[in-house]
Amino acid sequence: MVVAEYKLSDAGIVVSRELPILDEGESITISRCRYKGQTSLLIEVVSDGHVADAIVFPGLTTGRVPVELIQA
Repeated sequence: MVVAEYKLSDAGIVVSRELPILDEGESITISRCRYKGQTSLLIEVVSDGHVADAIVFPGLTTGRVPVELIQA
């Protein structure tokens, strides 16, 4: 699991180097989780029915993820 460093832009968009790029046949799930006592955003990359990668954004509960960065 990657713990992402991120910031919110003035437009409320999540800016981070850790946003995944999907390969053919991969998908993502986005959910909330608890990380070190904080409600956080969890992005899981799913490949062949298994979680291939997971990225947690500590303390992030608002903002928009730029979809163009996570599409193949």
